[in-house]
Amino acid sequence: MIRMMSPARGLQFVLRPEQIWIIMSGPTCATSILTDALPAKDELWPTFEGYSIGHWEATPLVVETVSLRGGVPIDRTGAALSDEARVTERIRKIDDKTLQSDITIEDPVAFTAPWKVTRRYTNRREPYPRMENVSSLENQRIRW
Repeated sequence: MIRMMSPARGLQFVLRPEQIWIIMSGPTCATSILTDALPAKDELWPTFEGYSIGHWEATPLVVETVSLRGGVPIDRTGAALSDEARVTERIRKIDDKTLQSDITIEDPVAFTAPWKVTRRYTNRREPYPRMENVSSLENQRIRW
């Protein structure tokens, strides 16, 4: 979830009453955020994206993610979380074209204190928005 929220390409947010989907341009990059409740603790097992539950606190969408697979790097430095990590994101609209996500990672095994980062996303305001697979754009230049 953390690496997904810092893409080199675009994100799309799909809001539904029962869940929210965040879709990233690229091969099979999507996550869902449940809006009712997490599965029972005995039904959770560690995954790369973990399990996310979201709720609205007035303006921000607050997303809590648990059950992340330990040992997976979260950034380019190689920092990795344990399976006890908990991620809290507060996503809010700053202005008509900007979203901000304040991310806090708490992991008593991997970190001595909570790790915080802020990401901002700008709406490109395209008349016909689309998700592009940037890695395949070079294929359009090949002429047979």
